[in-house]
Amino acid sequence: MVLPAASSFEAEGTLISSEGRAQRHFPVYLPAEQRRASWQWLTRLGQALDIKGFSEIKCFDDALTFCANSSAALSDIIKASPQASYRDRGMRIPRQTHRGSGRTAMLANISVHEPKQPEDTDSPLAFTMEGVNGVNEPGALLPFVWSPGWNSNQSLHKFQSEAGGALKGGTAGIRLFKPSANPVKRM
Repeated sequence: MVLPAASSFEAEGTLISSEGRAQRHFPVYLPAEQRRASWQWLTRLGQALDIKGFSEIKCFDDALTFCANSSAALSDIIKASPQASYRDRGMRIPRQTHRGSGRTAMLANISVHEPKQPEDTDSPLAFTMEGVNGVNEPGALLPFVWSPGWNSNQSLHKFQSEAGGALKGGTAGIRLFKPSANPVKRM
């Protein structure tokens, strides 16, 4: 069976690094018409095969909760990032900077009317410039670093608790696996 799976740029997911840290990633843009995120294909397959628990999965947060409840090693995976319902002052967090203008020009050859931006129901991020993006957002929800009067790389320290330190909103992700107290010695 071949299924058109979305790339990591088009899908939400959680990766576990070699450090044992679960880190959530969010789509940059929506997938093309027939592609779906891998978790969506696996959920549909589980539902088609009538595997216990798959019928309750409706969104990515449900899939993470299912994984957390199914494995003790993954029990903290839902803490890697705030859930889709997270809002700052009632608003989503924008994926684009306020300087992300020019959206009308991108499709000007078709129409000068800007199309409605797509909805992302699986994350607290919005596919727009509108919303709240502050220096105190959770570390896992920083789509960009920008501060007035600073270029992106120069403004990074504005988002840190101290120069070279952790992010003010906390470290992105959560460490699931701790290093062994008795590491294996290699010869």
